Amino acid sequence: MVYCGIALMVAVAAVSAGLALRGVRLERQISAANLRALRHAQSDTFAGYIEARDQYMAVVRVSGSPAARAALARMLAAIAVEFAEGLGAAEAAVAELGNYRSADAAVARALVALAKQDSMEGGLVDAVVHDYPGEPYGPYLAGRVALAQGRAKEAEAGFRAALSPSTRFSTAG
Repeated sequence: MVYCGIALMVAVAAVSAGLALRGVRLERQISAANLRALRHAQSDTFAGYIEARDQYMAVVRVSGSPAARAALARMLAAIAVEFAEGLGAAEAAVAELGNYRSADAAVARALVALAKQDSMEGGLVDAVVHDYPGEPYGPYLAGRVALAQGRAKEAEAGFRAALSPSTRFSTAG
């Protein structure tokens, strides 16, 4: 009887350790996929954006976390704005976020509104710029809105601040 109890304790400990190791390995793989997506997006090309989207989709399939879904929504929305592709998918991804709040979610919402050529009356760009002051996509969005409203000097300032493609993307967290 004692040996059965010891064997059961060893089995439970082994299973627990295996599950913990699997979780660590999975987190490492998700981090690597997010980094690959970031690098692809920084190419600032259609092919790079598609590769980034695919990486984020893989992360969402594995993780399904709100942060992963927000990063995917941001990428889908960037594709819709920059390449006029997949607006429906971007809208669906943003709608799926519900009330989730993060920089990625705020950027995704603003980009979808921009792709739809909404007037931005809802303050979506302001939410990015003011609620997430460290978000590098903010100046770009502000520039796009200023340009749409005919304020060329403000648009130029926003675009200059966002000139580097590497500043417009961050990893999902």
